[in-house]
Amino acid sequence: ITLCAALQNLGPSINYQSKHEELPLLLKLGAAVRPRKEVLLAIDFDVPKDGAAVMHFGTQYEGLGPLTLRAGYNGRNNAASGLTVGFGINLMREGTGLVSELDNPKKRIFMFDYAFAAFGDLGQSHRISVGYGW
Repeated sequence: ITLCAALQNLGPSINYQSKHEELPLLLKLGAAVRPRKEVLLAIDFDVPKDGAAVMHFGTQYEGLGPLTLRAGYNGRNNAASGLTVGFGINLMREGTGLVSELDNPKKRIFMFDYAFAAFGDLGQSHRISVGYGW
């Protein structure tokens, strides 16, 4: 089990011309667990100073060689269901070919990630990231 906590926007107010604005203080709490080597379950909470806590959770399955499947729920997404889905592809170096990151995460050479989230009337969000390790 991995536990984490973070406090965001801890600091003085922001001054712009004659206006002073307090930073929105936010406590983030999270936990992750691997019930099996290829499965990751995670949950986290955003607890703002002024407002209700928001929950997020997700899962990741890494048992398909270079392909990783992901699904989750974003509690901040009031415009749609909050469900998100995605996948990642990790290519490895040193002649290992297409191998799961579970075999050796330090040998990743090329990473591609895609995520989809619906936002109701606002449309859809497609997020793509590409990485290269050396």
